[in-house]
Amino acid sequence: MDPVEHCKDIVELDKSILLVALIENANLLGSYSKKPMVPPNEQRFKVLRIQTELMVSMAKNNEDFFGELSYLMFHSKLLDVFLFPVGKSRKLKLLAVAVKRPYDHDQIAKKILGKLSRMKD
Repeated sequence: MDPVEHCKDIVELDKSILLVALIENANLLGSYSKKPMVPPNEQRFKVLRIQTELMVSMAKNNEDFFGELSYLMFHSKLLDVFLFPVGKSRKLKLLAVAVKRPYDHDQIAKKILGKLSRMKD
């Protein structure tokens, strides 16, 4: 399955999920969004991808202390964003998932982690 199809499958897991992007080394491999969610322009999106990878890589550097990283999440006024590392390869690949409130945090995380466990690296 191609990256856009993976993203679409995850968007369809829950009505609160608005946008999913699969990123590797700051390159966009694929994304999918629902109609009300408009992705940022390419310049802004590139900066966001780099910042996202930095956040995940910093957290992964502490896995020896905290254990394997499952996901990061940040909460902002407009959206919440979950960041999931994908696969075990040396290249940092991650899935960014934008979610609108209200939603059940644990339920969203469980759905996405379940889907990711079935994705091939």
